[in-house]
Amino acid sequence: MRSETRCFQLGGLRLRTEDIAAILVFAAFALCFFISAPYGLTESDEPLYQVYVYRLLKGDRLFFDDWTLTPFSTIFNFLPFGVYYCVTGGTGGMLLALRYFFAVCKLAVFALSYAALRSRGYWAVLAASVFTGAFAFGIKSLNYYFVCGCALLFTGWVLFIKKESSPFLCGVSGFVFSMAVLAEPSMGAIWIIFTVLVAIRWICKKKNARFLERYDFILRPSVWRSLFFGIAAAVGLTSVLCAVFFMRVPPAGLWEGFLNALNDPERSGGISELLSGRLSILSVYARIYNPAALCAFLALIPAAIAAHRINRKTDAVFLPLLFVLYAFLTVRTLLYPMRTIGYAVGETVCHPLPLGLAAVVFYANAKQKDRRLFAFLLFGFAAMLCGDMISMTAFGAFSEVIAVPAVLLLRSYFRGERGVPAIGEPQQNVKPKKVPEKRKTVCRLACVLAAFAVFAAVAEAAHCGYLMRLHETERLFTQSDQPLDTVIACGVYKGVRTTAEIAEAYEKSVRDARKIAELCENRLYVADLAPTVYLDADVPIAAHSPFYYYQEGWDRVSLWWEMHPDKLPDVVYIPDVKLSFLEYPDAAPGEKLAYLRARADITEIPGEIGTIVKINEWR
Repeated sequence: MRSETRCFQLGGLRLRTEDIAAILVFAAFALCFFISAPYGLTESDEPLYQVYVYRLLKGDRLFFDDWTLTPFSTIFNFLPFGVYYCVTGGTGGMLLALRYFFAVCKLAVFALSYAALRSRGYWAVLAASVFTGAFAFGIKSLNYYFVCGCALLFTGWVLFIKKESSPFLCGVSGFVFSMAVLAEPSMGAIWIIFTVLVAIRWICKKKNARFLERYDFILRPSVWRSLFFGIAAAVGLTSVLCAVFFMRVPPAGLWEGFLNALNDPERSGGISELLSGRLSILSVYARIYNPAALCAFLALIPAAIAAHRINRKTDAVFLPLLFVLYAFLTVRTLLYPMRTIGYAVGETVCHPLPLGLAAVVFYANAKQKDRRLFAFLLFGFAAMLCGDMISMTAFGAFSEVIAVPAVLLLRSYFRGERGVPAIGEPQQNVKPKKVPEKRKTVCRLACVLAAFAVFAAVAEAAHCGYLMRLHETERLFTQSDQPLDTVIACGVYKGVRTTAEIAEAYEKSVRDARKIAELCENRLYVADLAPTVYLDADVPIAAHSPFYYYQEGWDRVSLWWEMHPDKLPDVVYIPDVKLSFLEYPDAAPGEKLAYLRARADITEIPGEIGTIVKINEWR
């Protein structure tokens, strides 16, 4: 049974000790998010998300003018981006403003997560911390990973954590789940699997078979109908919103654009390329979790189990150690000097994985029969699988979703609770076993070793942090020795702190973008992965996607121009150096110029960091 909680009066407000702990963690997150917001350019994906919204503001339409599935996520960025663009009249300083907006969003998610789980006491603080902490590093502005993760978390809270959800709340959950699918279309596979399981359970019930009976709380047709109504409402609303961007588009052109979006060059290698990509990412993670981290984690788990079998009140020892270890994993993965930004995206979101795997082991060993939380855990693993099937850079994406059910399953195990029993299951009391004195000695020794391992791991992380001065992407990927002490003075990154050499290169690209704005009368095409040039020039885009720029000999670019002859570029920008941390096969600047010379009458204008090509006439 839960012991009496100590409460404090703060004016007319009554606070529990858990509430005070949550407030302190909230303040720590706020300090981390707001202080770190101006530091580092992170990666090319951050401005890329804004470019999709930007081109809609310039009159382009989804799929017809942009052959990728990512524009679905522009719906979430459209409002903050549009408000900033309309109020300021441009894009200068936009990325820093959107970073602060994202920090507020993350803090709101922490507060709502704790409020929803408050009855779990300190474990609610841990669950909310692990979920929010997964977004502490990496992309610093609102992105589809975050939107999808939050939508899946809300869906899981309604379906698996609440004991009884009304049909209306289930409908709202279906609506929110649709937002996860909108942010990451592969999540639609979860609905298909769920529908199949509901049908199987319905058939079994007709035949009086007990297959999946213990999961009747989620596999009832009434739950499916409520979710379906919410999904139908989301589809209707999204269709209305998208119709605005599809207006005056011939159906044939829209369908052809959608097929071109599915014909993604990144995934042209099929299953063999996908599997080889998964194996290469796995090999990277095997190097990320160094022996010190693995020993700390593996030593903590058996020590906590042994202590728990002697004394049911080991939460007081176990929780702080788990907090410390989680913080270590977060910092350690951040500081590991990876070579490509894609790997860093995956590693920063995959560190809740050990918690989920430990929860599975605890569930199997303790046999607590908490089917709701276990179903939530499976739901999270399904989301990870769906994300991995389409991502070539991140392994374990959306694994932050498993953090909440994993922590709550740990709570059920260490507190000896059974949670919500399934239909037909008898109630049973879990009694602690008597442990011999020798085992008590072994347990104490294991706890000491675990505490020492965690201390050593934290000391290593602090040492690495001091030596590397907590530098972010620039330090990791350029191996620069310069500190992040230079403030960018212009452009979409205005106000961001980075190294002097990167700030200088970026500000040169901004000055080139200003020249482009004076020359461009129709549309701009950037023959490189440099989305900030579009934003800084503030002119319409002449490309099927700002992401793919020069692959397979301009074939897809040329095809887009053939389908949109009114959107041929009158200015092409060819940077002399890479303005992105992402590594993609690319041609040399001279080859790109040769292509344009052969197909158009051009004027070459030297820029500060690239060549501005004015197209006089296409041949």
